[in-house]
Amino acid sequence: MRGRRAAHGPPLRREFSSCGTISRQFALNGLADAPCQPYLIFMSWFPRPSSPRAAFRDLAAFMRQRSREQVIGASLALLVTAIIVIEFLVDAKIGTAPPAQVTYVELYPSNRTDADIIADQKKDEAKKEAAAKERQRQFKKLENQFGM
Repeated sequence: MRGRRAAHGPPLRREFSSCGTISRQFALNGLADAPCQPYLIFMSWFPRPSSPRAAFRDLAAFMRQRSREQVIGASLALLVTAIIVIEFLVDAKIGTAPPAQVTYVELYPSNRTDADIIADQKKDEAKKEAAAKERQRQFKKLENQFGM
């Protein structure tokens, strides 16, 4: 390739591109190699200086050119957004668990007779009826107080 000439331009030369492969390029002033193929195709839409350090440098350079009022406004906007997001995260954890329920269990001996069971059931029924009558008496008292 050294002595040959292209049909319409300067001679061709072999160079290494930034990708590490050999590329042929016309020796025209100011032209660069074709862009390399990314090794992660799905990440190829990121802009060229895509390291976090470069992004923070970019942000700092952008913020240096802003006025004081714009920086304060941007800071307040970020603060309000962060507070709203934190509220949603905290609120999702408050009051979602059901309260603990206490269950009272009465233990009976395994050698109880049917007569003992029936007697206990009658006692429990009498207690329920007494509680219902007491509640009815309280409602009657409220009814009399309000004149209904």
